[in-house]
Amino acid sequence: MDKAQQNTDQKDSYEFKETNDCTVKALSLCTGIGYRKAHALMAEQGRKKRKGAHIGQWREAFSKAGFHLYHETDITSLTMRTVMDKLEDSKIYLVHSTQHVAAVVKGDVLDWSKGRMKKIRAVYQVLPYGERHGKVPAKIQAKRVKPIVKRPKVGKCADMWAMLDRTFPTLIVECSLEDHYMFMDIIDRRDALDMLEGNGYIRSSASAELTMWMRFNKILKL
Repeated sequence: MDKAQQNTDQKDSYEFKETNDCTVKALSLCTGIGYRKAHALMAEQGRKKRKGAHIGQWREAFSKAGFHLYHETDITSLTMRTVMDKLEDSKIYLVHSTQHVAAVVKGDVLDWSKGRMKKIRAVYQVLPYGERHGKVPAKIQAKRVKPIVKRPKVGKCADMWAMLDRTFPTLIVECSLEDHYMFMDIIDRRDALDMLEGNGYIRSSASAELTMWMRFNKILKL
């Protein structure tokens, strides 16, 4: 069925006279929503026809489709040829390589980059909202972030926080330590800063606000 969907997506891409639409195809294949809906969602996030998209746009599109991208931080220094040994056949992944993204659905790379030597920047497991990843990294401790941070209500900082909220939604994961629930998400600071800079924010200011936003949401970075 996934191969059939891939063929359908390719036909729709030709019909739309598209190029540089790897994010549209990956969104369609990872979520099952189809090329046409994925194309519309990416357009809503600012993608231009026959143009690529930056990370903030495609992460927001996945969020709008009802899916969370969980960054697999332990999968590094691989290529499209070698990454399959690290992925589980029962799961769905979005693989972010150099200037490209590809869908890996239940052990099959549904993309032209299959078996290529394209260097991988990040791997994300694709999960519907409400479904837990079920994996709490061993490095996470019960220690909470102590500084008290207030959420900005107006201005550029407030806009920046709202953008981070939409792009990196926080999951609630059960934590056995101290028998309570703890907010936890692992985000790639580089990806977050690239997204903010791509939306017109100065990188140094964005870095400071990103740190405050992470503390406010009790997000821990490994």
